[in-house]
Amino acid sequence: AGLQAGLENRTLRPIIGREFRLDEAPQAHEKILEPGAFGKIILTP
Repeated sequence: AGLQAGLENRTLRPIIGREFRLDEAPQAHEKILEPGAFGKIILTP
């Protein structure tokens, strides 16, 4: 409940580093392991 409220009232704003399609999951995993990786990795259908 706390996370949802924070997202709704914009007190919690996650930083998105990059979006990948689900079929690109292996590349997304490699990106996470790179030095200097920043932000959240999003997988989309």
